[in-house]
Amino acid sequence: MKFRETEEIAKSLENTQEIMVAQDTGYKRVSVDYQNAKENCPLTKDLEISQQVEVAKNKGEHCLQIGIFGGSFNPIHNGHIHVIKSAKELCGLDKVYVVPAYISPLKNTKEYVSAEHRLNMCKLATENLPFAEVSDIEIKRQGVSYTIDTLEYFEKINTNAELYLIIGSDNFLNLHKWFRYEDILKICNLIVIPRSISDIPIIEKKCKNDRIIVLNTEVLDISSTLIRMSTKYHCFLPLKVVEYCVVNKLFGES
Repeated sequence: MKFRETEEIAKSLENTQEIMVAQDTGYKRVSVDYQNAKENCPLTKDLEISQQVEVAKNKGEHCLQIGIFGGSFNPIHNGHIHVIKSAKELCGLDKVYVVPAYISPLKNTKEYVSAEHRLNMCKLATENLPFAEVSDIEIKRQGVSYTIDTLEYFEKINTNAELYLIIGSDNFLNLHKWFRYEDILKICNLIVIPRSISDIPIIEKKCKNDRIIVLNTEVLDISSTLIRMSTKYHCFLPLKVVEYCVVNKLFGES
């Protein structure tokens, strides 16, 4: 797909409540209905999201609600942006830190573009989200990026805040493989985003802690792997990220 065609498709996707999601045999239209999601959001121990968040807020008179969303972001795409917006909207977060990893512990890093490129794409993708801030803490630290180290850093610089780690259901189901995973819920709450609606019952069976919030929000089934494999999927990138890929000849753009 040529850049001009990609640009036209990307523009048509912006500022709309419906996004075309790539499937093997065509496209599936997914309606992003935040209000409906809010009203039908299942939670650990049948608590409402508002009740769980209110408990956290009551721990401090002016306690900020801060989300932390990490990942390789290779590249960041519209599915990631949807996650950020959903977590902010449904959980009443005041701020969301987007944290690109230097090296993800459980991922193959051979296909990574440079940390600098991934950081720049995250900044471009979130520049119109006033509540989002891209952090380079893991990139500056270098080495393997362990979530617990990042959480301890944000706990230290946000002394009067309640932290929420935003993760996908695939990561949640493998949380026991994470470094010092047992310490994570001592520092923060978890906001779990299902990769598919069918994941929700599985996740809820494993939720035995009222600091875990499962969002029943619409899923945008967008794959970073597919985006890296073919430019025809670049319509699922924010427009400025597409332009950045073209200028820097990333992911097949030339």
